Amino acid sequence: MKINSSVSIVIPTHNRKEKLVRLLNSIKASEYPQEKIEVIVVDDASTDGTFEIVRRLLPGIKILRNEKEKFPSACRNLGIKKAVEIISF
Repeated sequence: MKINSSVSIVIPTHNRKEKLVRLLNSIKASEYPQEKIEVIVVDDASTDGTFEIVRRLLPGIKILRNEKEKFPSACRNLGIKKAVEIISF
């Protein structure tokens, strides 16, 4: 199957590093062409080392970090703003 569409996946997270790493590995293992996937993680001021572990174990993932907790909706909005794919009609 030929896939022409690119996707951006925005993942807000806060103190869930084990589950986040499992999710990112699952996305990486998907059958969707990896060159068509942009993953943006927004770490919402985690204190459990989430930012550091994603940087170390998954260097191809884009990760943003809030210094102060802003909650899921603000994190999603930030991730969407950082998505590089611009759709024009």
